[in-house]
Amino acid sequence: MYCIKCGAPLKYPVRFCPMCGEPILSGYDSFEKQPAAGRRQIYTYENHAPMKWFKFVIWVQLFLTAFVSLGCACGYLSGMYSKINTGYHMPYSYFRGLRLLDIIIGIIYLLLAAADIYTRFQLSGFKRIAPRLYIYLLIFNMVIPMLYLVLFHLIVLSKLIVTPTMIVTVVIDGIMIALNIIYFKKREHLFVN
Repeated sequence: MYCIKCGAPLKYPVRFCPMCGEPILSGYDSFEKQPAAGRRQIYTYENHAPMKWFKFVIWVQLFLTAFVSLGCACGYLSGMYSKINTGYHMPYSYFRGLRLLDIIIGIIYLLLAAADIYTRFQLSGFKRIAPRLYIYLLIFNMVIPMLYLVLFHLIVLSKLIVTPTMIVTVVIDGIMIALNIIYFKKREHLFVN
């Protein structure tokens, strides 16, 4: 069967079209046996919430975030970040808790990479919990680097310097989280599985 609004193929049972969000009624009146050929779509916000950001998130952003998280995990687990941040060739011999911190943060980034891929599949399956998982991922991706920075400076016993770049990053991450909460709140009717 096909959606009468956009012509997308539908797998029964489904309550909303996965492409355009059109509610699918239980009877045959909301299905067509053939796709809507040549039918021009008129998209208005009242009856159709745009899904371009959603498609970007599931096809690009979450895969890239998983890739970057894997890179961060490698950097922490190899000790590369500690060498760069301390300026010492062998920082673990100078700072006792630093190796443990790097291992813990590296493992957290490995888990975040797996969570990115898991969340991607939950979103693409229109699972009810998926938008919440995505928001939590955004929050963790903002908090973990800040947590590492604070703990790093406590272990190294150096003064924590807050730079304008750090402030701008936190503000932008906060705005992204707020906008995504609004975006997915307006589309919560689509996530019913």
